[in-house]
Amino acid sequence: INVGRFDHVALFFLALSSSIAITLPVMMSTHCLTLVFGENKRLTISLLLTLLLLVICILFSSKYLACFNFISRYFAPVFILFGYILPLFALRGNKNEIQES
Repeated sequence: INVGRFDHVALFFLALSSSIAITLPVMMSTHCLTLVFGENKRLTISLLLTLLLLVICILFSSKYLACFNFISRYFAPVFILFGYILPLFALRGNKNEIQES
């Protein structure tokens, strides 16, 4: 009986970390979009993003394998570009920096 109780603690921590992993991208995208559209529309932007994600989850919940195959087949070059090639350009630095000699 005690082993089951420890399993529940692990499951609660897993649920907590999953909720943070889900809400963090929504928070960051809301922050970026409020910089674009203005600070007074924060609640509206957050609601629209959440509703958009809900609709996407409802529409594609039964088509998970088809979505996974489509993304892995056609977007693999995009993942390689943003994961490996784009960070290499960041290593070059800014040419407008003042160089000390």
